[in-house]
Amino acid sequence: MKKFSISSTALELSWEVDLQSHAACNGISCKVDATRLPDGRVHVLVNGHSFIVSEEQESGRHRGTIRNRTFLFTLETAESKLIRTTLGAKHGTQGVFELRAPMPGLVSRCEVSESQEVKTGDGLLILEAMKMENELKSPLTGKITKLSVKEKEAVEKGQLLLTITQRAQT
Repeated sequence: MKKFSISSTALELSWEVDLQSHAACNGISCKVDATRLPDGRVHVLVNGHSFIVSEEQESGRHRGTIRNRTFLFTLETAESKLIRTTLGAKHGTQGVFELRAPMPGLVSRCEVSESQEVKTGDGLLILEAMKMENELKSPLTGKITKLSVKEKEAVEKGQLLLTITQRAQT
């Protein structure tokens, strides 16, 4: 069963799709079929209702058309939504980013220290989970203002790992 969500300014839908073209939208069961059209758009049938979705992207969002009405939407898997919400949590202060553990695991290596400057994409720490090493990288340029864990420490999902204060843009 594949889970994903669709959200736009007007709605948020949670979908679960299995391999036999059955789905549940916000818990309501339905039959789904999709076909790619020659022009690149996707024709989707949901319980016999026809929808056309283009795959144009605009500012990271998709453009969709339903019954001649165009709207922008985001599409993400349940896994990417979980990572975004746990890793992307900001607290009240503008420009402060809290990196939280996306899963329970063991901090096998800290690649940064407090007061260290980091750039977008720099490695921050290695989190070992289920015998796999996951490198967590900086989503922004800034300064490590708080390192809340140390090497060989076990962490729980959602636990604060470190805080980065974004460097002011010049």
